[in-house]
Amino acid sequence: MAEEKEKKTRQAASIQQASKAEALQAVAEGKKILEKEDLVRIIETLCKKAAKADKSIDQAEINDSFRDYYVTEEKMDNINKIFENRGIDINPIVDEDE
Repeated sequence: MAEEKEKKTRQAASIQQASKAEALQAVAEGKKILEKEDLVRIIETLCKKAAKADKSIDQAEINDSFRDYYVTEEKMDNINKIFENRGIDINPIVDEDE
């Protein structure tokens, strides 16, 4: 039991280290770290736009709003869930080749 817990602790530490390395690389490439205040401000702005557009927003617009920030795929999924929880439909990105 203790071995399993220790293994999970090592795995979590390894994931955190990898995440830190990714974040540092993103910052080195000119990305900003997404602070809570920035997240709230961007989401509120997008929610206001969506309210004017029949409670829908394009995924491309969401992505564009966060393009200057380091946002993991998991964080972006959570951001999309915020919109969904507020009753806002997200219009997917359509591939023009299809």
